[in-house]
Amino acid sequence: MNEPSDGLTVQQLKKELDSRNRKIQDLEQALAGLQGHSRLLSIFNHAPAFVAIHEGPEHRYVYSNKMHDAIVGHRPLIGRTLKEAMPELEGQGIFERFDDAYESGKPVVVEEFEAEYDRDGDGKAERGYFRQVLQPWFHPEHRVAGVMSFAFEVTELVQARDPASASSPTGL
Repeated sequence: MNEPSDGLTVQQLKKELDSRNRKIQDLEQALAGLQGHSRLLSIFNHAPAFVAIHEGPEHRYVYSNKMHDAIVGHRPLIGRTLKEAMPELEGQGIFERFDDAYESGKPVVVEEFEAEYDRDGDGKAERGYFRQVLQPWFHPEHRVAGVMSFAFEVTELVQARDPASASSPTGL
């Protein structure tokens, strides 16, 4: 009696069971990876910094955390390039810093820079001061895939140090 009623041998059943167990293990590993990914997104979402992840040489948004969304007025970002999403940054050296990080594959650290942009979607440019790290991220083949932006607003510190910066027409 080595053959079950459906015509499969015990060996065939063991082989099928082993195959299914391997599939279950693969699925469990994939699930663990997704849970790790979910944990990472949760960390970024609650980070006390503006975090955005861009992909490709055109710096297309693939991620923006809650703080980043808020500081740019909750405008649509995902799927848009940095230039499409924030055209008012043109001529301020910001796009060029992203290009430098992407092209060199090395971080670009900016201790303090000024940016004039539409902070709340009302069409008026406002001035803010920021500290930023642009960190390239890589494909498995070690080619640059995109640039991650980590930033903090330092406007209040700049205004405390230089009260004239607060009195400009575009001051916050």
